[in-house]
Amino acid sequence: AETQFIPLKIFIEKSLPAGSSIISLQLRDSSAHVVAHWGTTLTIAPKRQLRLSAEVPQVLIYRAGDSLNISARVFNGGNQTEEADIFASFPQYGGSEITLRKKVILAPFTSQKVEFSRIVDRDLLRMEIFTVNVAGTNANKEFFGNATVTVQNALGNRRFIDPLQNNVYRGS
Repeated sequence: AETQFIPLKIFIEKSLPAGSSIISLQLRDSSAHVVAHWGTTLTIAPKRQLRLSAEVPQVLIYRAGDSLNISARVFNGGNQTEEADIFASFPQYGGSEITLRKKVILAPFTSQKVEFSRIVDRDLLRMEIFTVNVAGTNANKEFFGNATVTVQNALGNRRFIDPLQNNVYRGS
């Protein structure tokens, strides 16, 4: 029996999903008979890589009754399908907050836009400027990202106060 070394190189793309695949090779002679065969299992380990960012980092509100839309983008740079919970915390006048939740399922190497909406009420308009916090957790309830969106009342009354003139009387 003769032996011969045949070099073989296998390239695996980054986009290959996690899991096991069987690789098999057959060496055939000129009459198509299998002279040698070889097989192995290739296992791609799971890789998690979820990210979160705000689509629009600053939003203006104008009047009561309008919709306040907050959008974020969730990225799955990993090689397995991920299930994530995305939370948006809206402040309330008086110090409390309302938290909304959405569940998303992301295929490997994809992204998805997640939107949260609230009706603008008079209490929100009283707050001249506030932030909405958007955060994400994976299926294991592990935190993976955070984004903030600044919301500002476009029609609010604003007065500039020079911080260098802090001893000046500020009458109304």
